[in-house]
Amino acid sequence: MRSKFLFGLLLVCIVSACQHDESMLLNRLNNLHASRDYFRMKRFFEKHVDELSEEYQLYYQCLLNSYFNKSQLSNNEIDSLMKIRPASMTDSLISAVISVKVSNHVRLSEYRQAADACKLLIDNYFMYYDSLDQQDIRNGYVFWKALADIPKQKMILSDDPEFQLTTDNRGFWNVDVQLADTIAPFIFDTGAGTSLIKKSVALQSGYPIIQLEMPVKAFTGRDVETNLAIAEKITIGGVSFDHVIFLVVEDEHLNIPNKSIAVSGIIGFPVIAGMKEFSVKNGTLRVKTDDAGVVTKPETENLSIHHLAPIVEVNFEQDTMQMKFDTGATRTNFYTQFFNKYQAEIESRMTKKTIQAGSVGGTMIFDVFKSDTLRLSVDGVEGKVWNASIYPKEIKAVNRYFYGNLGQDYITSFNELEVSFKNAHVGFR
Repeated sequence: MRSKFLFGLLLVCIVSACQHDESMLLNRLNNLHASRDYFRMKRFFEKHVDELSEEYQLYYQCLLNSYFNKSQLSNNEIDSLMKIRPASMTDSLISAVISVKVSNHVRLSEYRQAADACKLLIDNYFMYYDSLDQQDIRNGYVFWKALADIPKQKMILSDDPEFQLTTDNRGFWNVDVQLADTIAPFIFDTGAGTSLIKKSVALQSGYPIIQLEMPVKAFTGRDVETNLAIAEKITIGGVSFDHVIFLVVEDEHLNIPNKSIAVSGIIGFPVIAGMKEFSVKNGTLRVKTDDAGVVTKPETENLSIHHLAPIVEVNFEQDTMQMKFDTGATRTNFYTQFFNKYQAEIESRMTKKTIQAGSVGGTMIFDVFKSDTLRLSVDGVEGKVWNASIYPKEIKAVNRYFYGNLGQDYITSFNELEVSFKNAHVGFR
């Protein structure tokens, strides 16, 4: 009798210890998720996956597959998770699953399903979001509902799927885009969550305009009234896209410094990510095709996606940082999270200045620290930036999760850039 009692007590202790260990793992994963540190989150999950219950393995796998651009696989896992929906999984955790489901459907050009997922968040999970996120969800519902009947974006490659990127005197990459019967210059910008087009250019091209009753938050923080235009087809060199969505902005709102250089709009993340894999060398962007030979999958997955923003893992002074991968930024900048972490060093070594920065919606004045030479590395390849702006105060609320944006000064310091949204990798040579 005594031996049975001791065995039962031992069993209870073992179960309790296992539950405690899993609770610690879940707390760590939740903290990494809350800070948007998807790279550390992925490595921690892969190290401890066998120590988690099956339902939590599925939960974090569906999140990570979304963040590393495996949208369809993530949605399949979400469907499986929602069928079993364990009692231990709170509504707060499920709200994160529905949020990535929105992002997955958007990247798959499934706009009606994206709107339905936004509505589900509004109806059942709104209390788990702050006021800024709630506004984004409301706007997302309006945006994707307006596009519910638009067919999926589709890429068509010619026998020579490449085009030229020219650098203007501001440092922006420009591409010539064929719109209907005209060819117009656009900025090539991975940091733009949606492609943009001037209203005059959209009207000239005869694109159907969809009226929206919502503003878009501009770089300045001001609300910019906007509408949507649907391009049945655009062509960039040897690459074409069907059913491209553009935000339509008033001509004066596409306010890039040095207005003497004409720009008709911005080719943003949805089109660029639609290329799946490409390289840039000597100003030529070439899309990799399925018959281009066997491509070795990189060992490092250093490119994640936060909603419609590509995030690259960057190393600095033995530290790992998540930074926006932003070809539409002429220079690398660092946000408040970077300033707070290295404040003493920055204030003692660097010069404080006032600058004017501009983008869609106008320009603003900022107090920044100007850096000396900083050494950054991506996937083990080191580069340098200098005279970077370090912002001691928050520019936009969404930037609080990231250390900065990796801009053209870093990107073009190498001979070749390789980007794979299929394999979640950015590499420099």
